[in-house]
Amino acid sequence: MSLVSRKRLLFWGFGVSAVLFVGSLALWLPLGWSRTGFPPASDLIWPIVLYAMAHGARMLRLGLLLGSIRLRKLLGLYLYTAACSAVIPFKLGELVRVNEFAWQQSGSIARGVVIVWVERVFDMVALGAMILVILTRTDVEVAPIAPVLWLSTAFVLATLCFFFVLPEQLATLNLHVIRTYRDEKAVRILRVLETINDLSQLARPLLSGRMLTLAFVTLFIWCFELLALGLLTRDLNSWSPLLRLVSQFADIIIHRPAHAASNDALVSVFDQWKIQILCVPGIIALILFRKWRRAPSQPEGLTR
Repeated sequence: MSLVSRKRLLFWGFGVSAVLFVGSLALWLPLGWSRTGFPPASDLIWPIVLYAMAHGARMLRLGLLLGSIRLRKLLGLYLYTAACSAVIPFKLGELVRVNEFAWQQSGSIARGVVIVWVERVFDMVALGAMILVILTRTDVEVAPIAPVLWLSTAFVLATLCFFFVLPEQLATLNLHVIRTYRDEKAVRILRVLETINDLSQLARPLLSGRMLTLAFVTLFIWCFELLALGLLTRDLNSWSPLLRLVSQFADIIIHRPAHAASNDALVSVFDQWKIQILCVPGIIALILFRKWRRAPSQPEGLTR
């Protein structure tokens, strides 16, 4: 596919994502607004500040992975994709993120996929570490959070195999295919192996010289999230906030009803405020994207 065709595809993808975002927000508003309460400001102010700091750290991590991008474009890109992830159902917001990151990377869909993949790997490692800490407690029931443990382990192992183990064996696999298969079947298999090699080659430069920085930024992200939840529940002296944070992701994975409505009234209200906090700047970023997309995407440097 030519560069022009890829950029045209990404532009149409942006149009579809905008429709999905606006439509999902319109469907969420009646239900979300009815659940939105107005507790005392002292109960929400610090959790909201910590939640904003967590998103600031996520934006910093994204900027490290994207590389050359103006600060205001990074801000708009992050706010729009974060709002889409918060509102669009069935995790389709991840496809929006791939599309937008690919557009910023001069139309490279593969780079967009790899950037989202690397972000999720660091998050899964952090979640896995939290679960290992929880498992040190004998008074905690493991069954509710087991899906997160298995998913994070499988995802990290699959990533290691795909990006590091398999590329080392590609030369052997190519030789085996050439000797074993003939005609069109061999060509198809070799193309698949070439795609795998291309993806692995894209991942390594993203991590080179940044692994420790990305790990520390991810640590701060989850510390801010955990501290915000602890302040909401007024329970910083127990394991409850850590277990609750992991359980939220388990609810998402297996679609438990508990994810839709929290048993803690203040946490449930905060969940609705989080969506509003993301969606308002997300709409502004969507409007600004119309202007930004008229200009060709090119390396710009992380500047104002």
